[in-house]
Amino acid sequence: MLIRHGFGLKFLIVDCCGKLDPRNFPIATIEKFINDTHPHKLDFFFRRYIRSGLVLICDDDCFIVSPQIILGAAKDLTKDEGLAAISFFPRPDWWLTVNNERIRPMGSYCLVVNRNIILKEKLQFQSPKIVNPYNNGIYDTADYMNEQLLTRGYRVNLPDEQERSIGIGGFRGSSIWKALEWGCSKNELIKYFLKPFSYEYHLRHNLKSFYIAAKVMDLYSNVFKEKIEPMFTDIELQQFVQTYPEGELKDGIKQDLEWVDKSHRQLLEVINAAKS
Repeated sequence: MLIRHGFGLKFLIVDCCGKLDPRNFPIATIEKFINDTHPHKLDFFFRRYIRSGLVLICDDDCFIVSPQIILGAAKDLTKDEGLAAISFFPRPDWWLTVNNERIRPMGSYCLVVNRNIILKEKLQFQSPKIVNPYNNGIYDTADYMNEQLLTRGYRVNLPDEQERSIGIGGFRGSSIWKALEWGCSKNELIKYFLKPFSYEYHLRHNLKSFYIAAKVMDLYSNVFKEKIEPMFTDIELQQFVQTYPEGELKDGIKQDLEWVDKSHRQLLEVINAAKS
């Protein structure tokens, strides 16, 4: 669709695990790279590898469900010199404040960026270690860039939530499971998920991460016909939840898993439609 409307396309996948098979991605360039911090990776490829004026940044657990939303963003950024970025996955849990106005940060998960503006303004995804008075004292990846773009008169657009949900699918919070898998045995994790707990937020987040991993592996198996067994299946994780006492924590986890199930179904529908 983008090519039909005059846009050239190059696909770059940064492989930080070193295990991607290029034969599975014939139209993309696979670049192996150390698993450095997210902003360092973005800054490195933005400056030393990518040459395009417009860049779609997409985290590995975000998926383009409808190319129409990317086409619209590319057209808007091309014709509007004051538009620096369009974000489809803004941060949900805090705000920036610019000129006394609360602004939802664009994040760095899934967005189309005018690279020429970023280079012209000498901005980086790596935020400086300075105090941010509006978010517990810190700037996360791209937050300072976002704030500076707005301060300097550029705009960052966030499509409304309905448009984003139709055009972009995927998950959030899926990376922590790998660190836990590296650092813990399965028996240790079973005890963790079953024992009484005091850090409820962490347990909820960690269980959701393993649940996302199981669903992503199912999607991978569906696409590439290569079966990957997760450490915990979705059924096993649901069984852990059933042992928890009724209350706010259990309700929250069940809502998380329902949201993951919904995203999984959406992506599976897109994959099956592409096959037919």
